[in-house]
Amino acid sequence: MSVPTAEQVYQAVRELLPEMPDELQRQAKELLRRADGGEKTDNALLDLIAEHEPLKEKLRRRLFPGEEETRGSDAVMLPGDPQPGAPLFVCPRCGWIFELPKKGYPVPDCPNDGSKLQPKPQGNE
Repeated sequence: MSVPTAEQVYQAVRELLPEMPDELQRQAKELLRRADGGEKTDNALLDLIAEHEPLKEKLRRRLFPGEEETRGSDAVMLPGDPQPGAPLFVCPRCGWIFELPKKGYPVPDCPNDGSKLQPKPQGNE
């Protein structure tokens, strides 16, 4: 996702003016007037619109057309790998660990002592 230019922000906000409540429209027009005078107000406009969820979404669509929303606005992203790890197998004698590369892949014997590898219990890293 690329960062929109100040001119793209100004244009998108101008397009949204008719949909804004009166007070928000007044504030946005003032910021756009100042921008026309050479002052950089794109971030102030973004902050102003961000307080109004329906307009914020419409602005996002104008600034990033064609980009799908990949997760809900209330989604929580947890740290770490989002996919569970591959099954692990461990040698009961020497502790050698083998990670199964894909489902259906044969589990080898331990290369150190030839023992049959056993599934390693999950959560015991």
